[in-house]
Amino acid sequence: MFFWLFPPIKNRKTEYFAYFLILAFADPVKFLFTYMFGYQNSSISLIIATLLVVSLLKNTKIQIALIGLSLFLPVCMVILKAPPMCYFYFSILASFSLLLIAAMQITQFLLQNRSINLFLVLLLLYISITFFRKLAVLIDPDLGVLSYTIGLAFQMFFAIAFTFININTKNYRLIKDY
Repeated sequence: MFFWLFPPIKNRKTEYFAYFLILAFADPVKFLFTYMFGYQNSSISLIIATLLVVSLLKNTKIQIALIGLSLFLPVCMVILKAPPMCYFYFSILASFSLLLIAAMQITQFLLQNRSINLFLVLLLLYISITFFRKLAVLIDPDLGVLSYTIGLAFQMFFAIAFTFININTKNYRLIKDY
């Protein structure tokens, strides 16, 4: 999507740069591999989902392990001819992992700074929408497609918001210091 090309620019000197860079190139890479090379889109989506998780982690050993897993798992699934839903389940698992990481980051920020960061709240909302979009498709494929499309429209708003907001944007103090 065109909208995701701008957030990496705003976040280029933050710890979230890789996350937004992956989002910016996810759709073009999926398009390239699917339509130009005829490669299975679900494998690329799984690699991208895992790399998004890696980009938000702070532990280097876990990052290296997940990068290896993100490359190894789709190859194994292609060789073993795993059904398409298997890829989708792993994608949901990656989205849930992102949701947990974002929730931990916002909690950690709240405990350390006694304030809420607007960027982290928006990031948590964005990741929540992504997770629930996928979950809706899994629960009811007919209604899930509609909710998936509505979620996609909301996510364009987040792409625009992340173009103007980064981690260094305003914090809202919850507890006054005396």
